[in-house]
Amino acid sequence: MTSAVRQGKRKGKSRGGKLADMRLVRGGSFRMGSEDFYPEKAPVRTVTVGDFWIDETPVTNAAFTRFIAATGYVTFAERFLSAHEFPGCTLDMLTPGSFVFQPPEGSVRPPPASTRIAKRQASS
Repeated sequence: MTSAVRQGKRKGKSRGGKLADMRLVRGGSFRMGSEDFYPEKAPVRTVTVGDFWIDETPVTNAAFTRFIAATGYVTFAERFLSAHEFPGCTLDMLTPGSFVFQPPEGSVRPPPASTRIAKRQASS
């Protein structure tokens, strides 16, 4: 093991040949979920995650575009969905991106805090 890896830092090669600085994030256990908000977040449970490496800086759109071109990766939003994976969904819902955005019926009202901010800005 190199000293850089022992220190939790390494330089990895991206597919474009450029070096990318990365950091080791040590794994551990934590409590995940909520009993107070959305039902699908329940139950609160202990989850354990292993060590993993992460880039020190955010991925830019340009870097992601290069990654897609180099690997042919297809994001979840672009994949066709299977009725087997999502039983009960209608066929029109099983299209790429359909679970990302579903237009609401009728008008959409902003949350009260947003309404107050908008009114304050309009009166200034």
